[in-house]
Amino acid sequence: MKHAAIILVAMAVSLTACAKTITQMAPVARGDVKAEATTQRELVLVELARAQERLDNIAHSLLAAAAPLCTGKTGWRLGFYSKSAQEYGQTWAPRAVAALQLSDTMTITHIVTATPAARAGLQKGDRVLSIGSSRIPVGREGSEALRKATAAVSDQPVEVSVQRADGTHNITVQPEKICDVGATVIIEGDINA
Repeated sequence: MKHAAIILVAMAVSLTACAKTITQMAPVARGDVKAEATTQRELVLVELARAQERLDNIAHSLLAAAAPLCTGKTGWRLGFYSKSAQEYGQTWAPRAVAALQLSDTMTITHIVTATPAARAGLQKGDRVLSIGSSRIPVGREGSEALRKATAAVSDQPVEVSVQRADGTHNITVQPEKICDVGATVIIEGDINA
């Protein structure tokens, strides 16, 4: 009997030694995969926005301090950045609306610390209606119109009209002279989202 037990144990050990481990993924529903891709796109947009805001907060103060050294390459800036859902492709636009609270109107995505926009009271989420006498249209033309309006700013105070939940606000902002050099977070390679 003792020998039979040893033989059975030896057989069991030898049989398990020959067996392979097979890892199989559980089936995943297509809807679950799409939901995860949506979540990942939103996370990417939020992290990119945070990185750009950190970069702008560092770069702006350096560019303002260096303005006397940038002869011929300076510009007047207000200190806010904006985007609209129209600036994202078809795949990313719905995620930008959800993650960054964007719409078809140019929306302030962040205010750079200690800038004219911050001192004047502009806020993240403000929808930009006009800068000076330049109306900012809704839709695809909004981005270019806002770029041109901010490029036309001079050393004189400018009125920025914004829409908030409680109504329209006209806010006067005194532009600041800085080196006219951009600072942009760039993604190298593909985004896996």
